[in-house]
Amino acid sequence: MSVEGFGSANLKDPELNLKSQNVKIYHFAFNVSMESFEKAKHHYKKLNLDFSIKDHHYFHSLYTQDPDGHTVELTTLVVDEKDFYRG
Repeated sequence: MSVEGFGSANLKDPELNLKSQNVKIYHFAFNVSMESFEKAKHHYKKLNLDFSIKDHHYFHSLYTQDPDGHTVELTTLVVDEKDFYRG
């Protein structure tokens, strides 16, 4: 487990072909409760899965890869929702 940042953009990716009908999804993100976030972290450790955690100040994110190589992010607020969503 790492609590450092998750890598930056890959500048070696080929240029996107805007005429292509293929879809490339790199990243899925799910907002979960703190309880679910902690359960997932414990479960991932129990299964010995690779993951990293990033502190984004207002929320924490857990990142891992699915079997197809997509980045999967679980994110949870660590501040009151009213403070985060005030506008």
